[in-house]
Amino acid sequence: MSVDKPVISILDTTSLPKLATDYEAELVELALLAQADNQSPYLYQQNRSFFRNNLAGATENVFAFDADEMVGYAALRSMDPWPAYMPQTEHEPHLCAMMLYSLVAPKYRGRAIGFSLAQKRVTLAKELGFMHLYATVHPNNLASARTLKRLGFEVLSQKVMFTEQLLRDILYLRIVN
Repeated sequence: MSVDKPVISILDTTSLPKLATDYEAELVELALLAQADNQSPYLYQQNRSFFRNNLAGATENVFAFDADEMVGYAALRSMDPWPAYMPQTEHEPHLCAMMLYSLVAPKYRGRAIGFSLAQKRVTLAKELGFMHLYATVHPNNLASARTLKRLGFEVLSQKVMFTEQLLRDILYLRIVN
């Protein structure tokens, strides 16, 4: 007997049944779950204000739901102004975006939800007119690196970054419209 996998919905902020800010508590809970299972050693911890700012419009947000349960989250942010932790490039900042903070609930990992969240952010970046997309990933986070490479990202460099001094690979994708 086969067990049907749940249908996971991938939604951006414009498709949500509630205001994005109404998901703050669920998002904080999801982040705590992801950090507590110790399977996310490469994820820098964020506080509630990080998620509150994202949901209030600091980022474009993408969510994964199993029915009404949030099981994944990821963000896309304009790089204008250019973030201090990133090396400068010849690309104009207003044409660049950063894929950041991807979370999948531990019991939902291995179901390509991370890939779907990443794919949705690439599509969203195209729709918003970005031409250059960046991401950072810890070099030992093989699942995330594999996902980004499947989407066409290439590793540009490696750098210690953020206030937490985390080692990260910097990846790049040229968006073709």
